[in-house]
Amino acid sequence: MTRMSSGTRLRLIALVSVVLVVAGGGGAAAYWSGQAQLQAQAGTATTGVRAAVLPTSTTSPLVATYTAEHTRSAGALQIQNAGSRSATLEVAVSAESPSVAGLPAAIGVAIAPVATEAACNAQATLASPTTGQLSTAASITFTGTIAAGASIFVCVQTTLPAQSQASFAAGQVTLVLAPSLRYAAAAAWTVAAPMARVTQLVDAGAAVLLPDGLYDIGQGGKGCIQPGGAGIERHPGCDSFTWSIVNGSGTIAIVAGEGDRAGQRWTATGTALQLQPASEGPSQQWRISGPVAGGYRLESVGIPGECATVLGNGREAVSLQPCTESSAAQTFSLPPASGS
Repeated sequence: MTRMSSGTRLRLIALVSVVLVVAGGGGAAAYWSGQAQLQAQAGTATTGVRAAVLPTSTTSPLVATYTAEHTRSAGALQIQNAGSRSATLEVAVSAESPSVAGLPAAIGVAIAPVATEAACNAQATLASPTTGQLSTAASITFTGTIAAGASIFVCVQTTLPAQSQASFAAGQVTLVLAPSLRYAAAAAWTVAAPMARVTQLVDAGAAVLLPDGLYDIGQGGKGCIQPGGAGIERHPGCDSFTWSIVNGSGTIAIVAGEGDRAGQRWTATGTALQLQPASEGPSQQWRISGPVAGGYRLESVGIPGECATVLGNGREAVSLQPCTESSAAQTFSLPPASGS
């Protein structure tokens, strides 16, 4: 065998092949791949990495639309060190092109290794994750070590709390994923894969969550909302009546806060809106959306697409009608009650 002199340079080729598969509800997929070359002086060392994000049926895709019910997404990146020596792995996550100022900073990111693909899902509690808020100015970077020939899974979770979504309704932001391997301290030994980009959206009708407490419910200059008969009415005289708002999982309950109907809740029954004893069912759950036309819209969870509505200009019952954008009849003010 011919011996190489110490001055002989051995050209090492580092092949990086990265594939990102993002499977949404319709099975859509996006792929990204690339190659990088590395020149260095070495003996018999070789380098190489293979990586893939492969969501399973139990893994939420990173391409997501945030809603009050779906506040988290997740995707697992599998990385294999195909080289002959251990390497330091970095997975950097950052943002670009937000359509609404402040949206990236509202999205939390957690990155950590997991045992399997299936262990990376939106509900998983990651062990000792690298965490931070998404940013266009800096990356959140997970760092780990991969032995020669070994393979690991790295989970990326993102979260946009329901109470933050109204400020960014119909917004979108691009997440940038940038994995790399470093085989030695010298910069020439760092191999970076091409960056991947995935888009996340915020539901256009993102729900508003108000703090638990006492509220007056009104409708512009037309009056205040109060109990009336078996149901709920708008009273032109606007005698103040206190309602209690109780938050659920992305929804609210509206509870009579005083009088002989205290404790009874707004309840959707067909086209009527009544006060009934608490049942915790969907007919007593409401989603606030807006602000629209200077107030908020109250949509029934039990009868989706139907909103609290007051027709006419006098003392009128509150009924359920198909939700309509910017409808004054479906617009309610929700100021905190005096003294609360």
